[in-house]
Amino acid sequence: MKNTVFLMVNISTSLTSLFFYLLTVKEVSQISGEETFFQSIGLGLYLLFMGIGAYFFKVNKSYDQNINQLIKLEWGALFSGATAPILMYLYLFIATAKGFYAPVSPQDIGLIPVALVTLVTICSLGLFTGGQLPIFLKIGSESKNVVLFANYLGALMAGPVLNYLINLQLNLSGMLLFGIIVSSFTLTSYAFLISRFSKVWVTILPIVLILMTRQITGDLVQSFLGSYYYGLKVKEWGELGSLRKTIAKVGTITTIKSPYQDIHLVTENPLKNSFSPGNFTLYLNHKPQFDFMSSPTYHESMLYGAVNLSQKRPQKILVLGGGDGILVSYLLTSFPDADLTLVELDHEMLKTAKEEPSLILLNKGVLNKKDKFRLVIDDGFNFLRNNQDLYDGIFIDFPYPYSDELLSLYSQEFYQTVKARLAKSGFIALDFPITDKREEEASVLAYRVTQTLQIAGFKALLPYGPYSSFIYGEVESRNLKFNYDELKMNLKLSTRLNLVSLEHLFNSSKQKFKPISLFYGQ
Repeated sequence: MKNTVFLMVNISTSLTSLFFYLLTVKEVSQISGEETFFQSIGLGLYLLFMGIGAYFFKVNKSYDQNINQLIKLEWGALFSGATAPILMYLYLFIATAKGFYAPVSPQDIGLIPVALVTLVTICSLGLFTGGQLPIFLKIGSESKNVVLFANYLGALMAGPVLNYLINLQLNLSGMLLFGIIVSSFTLTSYAFLISRFSKVWVTILPIVLILMTRQITGDLVQSFLGSYYYGLKVKEWGELGSLRKTIAKVGTITTIKSPYQDIHLVTENPLKNSFSPGNFTLYLNHKPQFDFMSSPTYHESMLYGAVNLSQKRPQKILVLGGGDGILVSYLLTSFPDADLTLVELDHEMLKTAKEEPSLILLNKGVLNKKDKFRLVIDDGFNFLRNNQDLYDGIFIDFPYPYSDELLSLYSQEFYQTVKARLAKSGFIALDFPITDKREEEASVLAYRVTQTLQIAGFKALLPYGPYSSFIYGEVESRNLKFNYDELKMNLKLSTRLNLVSLEHLFNSSKQKFKPISLFYGQ
């Protein structure tokens, strides 16, 4: 019996440690947008400190002393992993609510404290986990291979378990609760192994910790999101505690977890004595995508700007991204007989767009009309490589590349694949913020994207849209310009004002920038 319990403890210990590591890295990655950095340096530090822990923590001769040491190390790993996300959001909440400006993205807040908490937590988890392994091998000296197998099995389970909990739409509090329950099982098992249930106090302490912090965590996250999205500030420190109630009066924030991103649906309550409904905004990983006011201009500019420049009616159309369904609804309205395919990776985004009333209002419920177009749940790059169809128009509606992962979707290799799927007279249109804070010239990243498109084989390119920016491209070289006489009469005025060439922003620099590629650092 004790041998079975010992092996189960091996599994649960490594599962808990790596689970907390992955959860911490996931949260900081979605806050900062630097997934590659934190995944890479985090794993390196985790393994390094596992080695340090294995070297410095001593193995005792007494069985009971070794179990007592394991209890202390497990509690240290639990405390480190369970408190890290709370400390992150506590800082973000205070920094946002006490700040003097409304940040556009979390990077504007200043994330050095969040990064320090993350790195210290990762090192602590590695240290405590590494200290446990030599003790496990000592206790199970007759079956070291089985001990190592159990340890590796627990670590292997951590990733799928976290992904499963995300698919269940567990919030941060729920995932922390899961980690603490597993760790409490481990601590109780240690007490059983030495037959001293006076050690049960060690298991009660983590439970008390999670019961005290579970509600606090939820309040902290919602309060941060409220002050971040609504721009609510406090003058006195005492007002921080009541900010949650103020947020509830302003609007509602719905968080939807997916394996790829955090989806936030932010609704503002309508003003009193006003017939206007409250605004609605979609955020992905804390970054704004569109709202009620900007959505028509954005989607009309992308579609009708591209069609006007093309001077042809596309018959076979591909949309990459755009899981909100809004661009698809515009396409089906204008080209009801077109052969249309939508490729979206995030099934949670699609599900939300089918069920959320505000998104249904914007996309006209098009995602529930399965007979009107073809829907493929897949990575856009993967779809293009495995598909041989040619398209008259390819609309690329990806998030702005805040991270290296998203930047790969703007790579030379990706656009060479896009080019291979274009018909001879086909076109591409992609949304891309072209200017930075200096409006007299394009951003460095915009230069890199356009030069990458040129290297990929697009000879005709036109950046356009001072408000919502896009890049239009064709393979054959020709002079691109808008024909304003052929624009639809019922376009919004804001759309018409947005259909303006931005070529002049690219004329101020003759510098050659490094193209974006999958095969070298960005």
